[in-house]
Amino acid sequence: MKENINPVDDLIGDIANAANEWVERQKVLLVPEITGRLNKARDEILMKLLGFDKDYGGSWKVDHCNGRNGQSIAGDFLKVTQQAAVEDWLKQVPLPVLTDELQEVLRADIQKQYEYTLRHYASEYARAKAKKDLEALVAEIVPSKQIENFLKLRELIEQPTTETN
Repeated sequence: MKENINPVDDLIGDIANAANEWVERQKVLLVPEITGRLNKARDEILMKLLGFDKDYGGSWKVDHCNGRNGQSIAGDFLKVTQQAAVEDWLKQVPLPVLTDELQEVLRADIQKQYEYTLRHYASEYARAKAKKDLEALVAEIVPSKQIENFLKLRELIEQPTTETN
């Protein structure tokens, strides 16, 4: 008995093979193109990943919108690499010596900031507490006024009316 071969099955196989071959050719063509583009824009990519951008005049400035775009493989790699390089550089940078006068100024600034923050949060806490207490008071008063008004209304309705003819 002769087996029936569906010509569509052969066609699907041919299409799948052609697609796989096309993908492999694209990989061979795209890798050098991508590498070339990255090499060409290397300095600009690095500066942007460091948080800089060019202004209209072509000068580098801090990019205040840095990080709004998604991450990329190249960006992730460069971030890890640049972080290590920056950390190594910072280890070599001599730290400023804090003089007694500068330490005193810093202490005074910290004390002022502490006091300001304490007053701010104390004020916020007091507002929240007052609001909570007021809500409780209103909740206590309003239903009793409603009941009181209801009783007065009922009393008025139930009073006998006197008609004079």
